[in-house]
Amino acid sequence: DPIARDPAAIGAFTSQGAALTLWSHAVLSIPDAPLATALLAQVAKRGAKELLLSDKCQIHQYLLSLSSSEMVEDEGEAGGVLNSGVVELRRECEEAFRDNSGGVQRASDAEALVLTSLQEMGFACESGHVLDGALGYSIDVWVPSLSLCVEVDGPSHFVRIDTQGAALVESQGASSVDSPGASFVKSRGAPSVGSPGASFIKSQRAPSVENGGGPAGGANGDGQGGHGGADLALDGPSRLKRRHLEAAGLTVLSVPFWEWDVVAASTAEARREWLWERLPR
Repeated sequence: DPIARDPAAIGAFTSQGAALTLWSHAVLSIPDAPLATALLAQVAKRGAKELLLSDKCQIHQYLLSLSSSEMVEDEGEAGGVLNSGVVELRRECEEAFRDNSGGVQRASDAEALVLTSLQEMGFACESGHVLDGALGYSIDVWVPSLSLCVEVDGPSHFVRIDTQGAALVESQGASSVDSPGASFVKSRGAPSVGSPGASFIKSQRAPSVENGGGPAGGANGDGQGGHGGADLALDGPSRLKRRHLEAAGLTVLSVPFWEWDVVAASTAEARREWLWERLPR
């Protein structure tokens, strides 16, 4: 990367610009790219005094994305990304991220209903729980007995995708890096069958009568006709959070709004059945 090898170019980044670029590398699953490594060293050299709260949170998520081999905490060990300056930066960013996660946040009506339904099923759970350890994420509904993070995903967690354009790219065999469709797919990756990502794809079908929902075409919660989520995908920040949670050995259950809106309007028994079918066994 020519920019990474140019000290003047790296020095031209503002602290905010560097933090955003580091976070973007984490979202795209390329945290060890040369540019990111060079920017991290530059930010650590400047120190945290120039960083806003949002910058620290972005850098924290970037550092979480580094592989265990790169997360060298021993200040005397050579070759790791975390030299003494970065170790201190990580501590400050982790503390800021945790404080931000622990801020007073009112649970949405959907989150409250999911919490109540799980409690009716006999599970001890907590709303807005901040995870211990380095993660520091706030979880919509935390079920400790299952190491389960329930994320109640409203419309703001999704982006609309061009399914026709993606189909055209696939039919033409265009898979180069220059292809927008290929870049979109590559940036997210294809989830394995047993992963929460695969469960999310499965949940994108229209709610069915069997799972407590209604027929396809019902209201989807955003005032538009129901689409079953077929043209929606989790946005980058939500995917990044899930990758971090899964890497820590936790299970993530996504509750997409277009399914839950239908189930929420049904009976309490239907809501419990819907959740039970999706809980880890």
